[in-house]
Amino acid sequence: MTRNFPDWITAYLQYTEDFEPPKAFNLWTAIAILSIATSKQVWYPFGGSKIWPNLYTVFVGPSGCGKTQAMRRGKPFVDLLKISLSPDKSTGAKLLHRMSQAVVPPGNTRDGKIKTPYLIYAEELPSFLGDKAYASGLLADLTALWDCPEPAWVKSTMKDDNVSIPNPYVCLLGGSTAQGLFDTLPHNTLGQGFTSRIIFVYSEYNSKRVAMPIYDSRHQKQFSDLAQDLASLCQVVGPMQMTPTAEELWTHYYNKRVQPADRFEDDRSQGFASREPIYVLKLSQLLSLSERSDLVIQAQNIQTAVDILQMVSDQLPLVYATMTQSPVI
Repeated sequence: MTRNFPDWITAYLQYTEDFEPPKAFNLWTAIAILSIATSKQVWYPFGGSKIWPNLYTVFVGPSGCGKTQAMRRGKPFVDLLKISLSPDKSTGAKLLHRMSQAVVPPGNTRDGKIKTPYLIYAEELPSFLGDKAYASGLLADLTALWDCPEPAWVKSTMKDDNVSIPNPYVCLLGGSTAQGLFDTLPHNTLGQGFTSRIIFVYSEYNSKRVAMPIYDSRHQKQFSDLAQDLASLCQVVGPMQMTPTAEELWTHYYNKRVQPADRFEDDRSQGFASREPIYVLKLSQLLSLSERSDLVIQAQNIQTAVDILQMVSDQLPLVYATMTQSPVI
């Protein structure tokens, strides 16, 4: 099927350029949509394991900087994917129950395998997590689910039962102020476990002002064309492979990257730094899908993934630097 755009992410940025949210939030909304759309149909073979392109993405910035606006602009595309969404607030037990209801039988998947695609959509992530996220086991569950365990995620409950969720594929798209994260998450967990698996996308207020936003026939046409292309790339199934040039570039990047402790002085950022190569592989798959359906990662996909991740890494210290306790609390 011929696509309307040569690159879905670039087209999405053009679709959102007339609106106020920072470009960084729009970019990562587009990436998150593609991540959700793959629904555990695409992976990169990595030794004896698989790297899935699921992402935990959280927009961080001051209140009113455009986090929610960017998410809501992308939400209609998420709705087209018909993936199960999280409740507004959850505990470990509630998440387990919701996921057990989101299992997709083999007859309804593109590769004929039972699976559980699931999206945590939280415009206010602290509200979703609640003040007992650690005690309820929710953070531990989300940490384990990031790896998309196969053939199932099995958890022992308080009743000594084993609950099994087949082939989970969990993505997260959320927003928060830095203070909200500080007030919600146990301070000794910041930078570890769950938070080190999150791509924090930081932005201040955008200098761009749009007093009277317009959504006209041009935007409607762009949305329709983007939706058609999204439906097309959703049909892609199978393992990714790299071209020889891409493999050479990946190998050079992997071997030459600096140690996390040399990358960041703040040890809260070092957990993320240790996982950067995995994020490069995840992003490379999505960048390839954004352009083509041939399941081939090109060298430019690797390089763009490295560059995009570098922008996130450059801003990461600001996420932790701006974390302060609420004066009210």
